[in-house]
Amino acid sequence: MKKYKKFLFFFLILVIILLSFFLYNSISNENKDDSKGKALSEIEYLENKLELLFNKLNNIENNNYSLSVKKIEESSSSQSSSESSNGNSGESRRK
Repeated sequence: MKKYKKFLFFFLILVIILLSFFLYNSISNENKDDSKGKALSEIEYLENKLELLFNKLNNIENNNYSLSVKKIEESSSSQSSSESSNGNSGESRRK
């Protein structure tokens, strides 16, 4: 009977150790994903802060610059060039 008690006690300890090991691994894998996301967000934050700091040191402000977009129409430019050539030819005839 004592042999069975020792065997069951040893088996119970082994099961508890294995369960704790599997639980630890599953929890640590979840934390790795969270820590990667946190690390990336911290790096982006520091990058933005350093960029602003260096821009202030060089006296560069984003407010000083504006972005403008122009739409170029080829038909109007070809018409204006043909009109200017027609106008120039008419002036040369008058002289």
